[in-house]
Amino acid sequence: MGTRIVLVEHISDQKSSEATETMRTTLHVLLTLSFFQTLVNGRASVMVIPNSSQFFEYENILVSCNSSSSWEWTPWRNDTTLVKCGSGWGKLNVSTCNVTTVKLSEGGVFWCQSKYGDSSNGVNISIVGGPVSLQSPAVPVTEGDDVTLSCRTKMADAPSADFYKDGVSIGAEDDGHMTLYNFTKSNQGAYKCRVQHAGESPESWVLMEDGSDPASLVMSPASAQVFEYRNLSLSCGDNSSVDGWRIFRSTITTFSTSATGVPTVNPGGKTSGCGDKWGNITSCGCNIYTSKQADTAIYWCESRAKQRSNSLNISVQETAVILESPILAVMKGDNVTLVCKTKDRDDLRADFYKDGSFLETGAAGHMTLHNVSGYDEGVYKCHISTEGESATSFLFVRGATAATAPRTDWVWLVLTVLRHLVVFCPVLRLHLPRGRRKDDEATYGQNDDVTTEHHF
Repeated sequence: MGTRIVLVEHISDQKSSEATETMRTTLHVLLTLSFFQTLVNGRASVMVIPNSSQFFEYENILVSCNSSSSWEWTPWRNDTTLVKCGSGWGKLNVSTCNVTTVKLSEGGVFWCQSKYGDSSNGVNISIVGGPVSLQSPAVPVTEGDDVTLSCRTKMADAPSADFYKDGVSIGAEDDGHMTLYNFTKSNQGAYKCRVQHAGESPESWVLMEDGSDPASLVMSPASAQVFEYRNLSLSCGDNSSVDGWRIFRSTITTFSTSATGVPTVNPGGKTSGCGDKWGNITSCGCNIYTSKQADTAIYWCESRAKQRSNSLNISVQETAVILESPILAVMKGDNVTLVCKTKDRDDLRADFYKDGSFLETGAAGHMTLHNVSGYDEGVYKCHISTEGESATSFLFVRGATAATAPRTDWVWLVLTVLRHLVVFCPVLRLHLPRGRRKDDEATYGQNDDVTTEHHF
């Protein structure tokens, strides 16, 4: 069962310090509980503070990644392109993204992603420029929970509001709050609210956790680079299409490498799903026949409830030479074979390079990395003297995960929790009174009642 905690804050110019400290302490507890839950299930989770799917323009939002290895996770956003925090939106602090005075253009689907391509579930956040917004849970809710919807305006007093589901009126509430008791699948739908003489909010979907295991995206052939006109088979798992999983992609314009050697992907293209002018939907995913260079993209599986699989960076090459290397991160201790090949042969003498430096020559076009470690992680390419050079590919080496090698060092555990609290402390003031833009002061009253629901 999920945990639902409602904080009601009365924001005024004379807020007592006791109320402020109580709110901070409560949020500390919420964050700590969420972190411990993540340690148990071994997956990262995305957290939005306040937990709402709609925000007024110029409000502040905190998007955080909770994981036992949180330093490896970064918040990402997808509106029409994929962009990670710090690249044109938000300020990244460890695994937390602080979005201050959010703009209309900064809405979209938000999630957390590791350097290995692992992903948390996604949440859909809308930025509202109008006078009315609906505060509803950003994350899918647990069956049986009570879910409160709040109709918000920029006026001082809580408004009387009418509520709608899928365009049909479901009632009116004098205080602007409606509670859906014992939430079931039949409660799923698109909700909005209307305030007389003010207007109505945009619609927001309220979804229930679907209970399915996260999908894993795999591809055949399992290589980060493939030649043009090769058939590609992408799978989210057996009968995953029946369960509502679909494969999406965002086309890539360029790759670059950071100062630390980690590659940065610049998607650039629009997000689209298999069957939308590319690919053929299958029962388990998507087939791409006679792939073209335009099929170079980031691919992932996504469910109706915004669950996400891992991501794959697939590079379709029209060059004479490619480097065949694992498309998924390999495990520490594995033996990894790299193959330098042309369209006709994979046994030609080839030189292999890592991070621009020569490694060795493979007499038959192969090179094996034995018992790989973090030292072997990096950017690889190959060269065949009579044919040319391949594009580069990044090899990731994954260490032992919490699921396979749980840590029981309680000193480490306590220090990690404290680190999370220290990271979050500076941004817990997001709910507190703060200076407003001068041109917005007239639209905000001195006192606002804000109901914030936190679901874990």
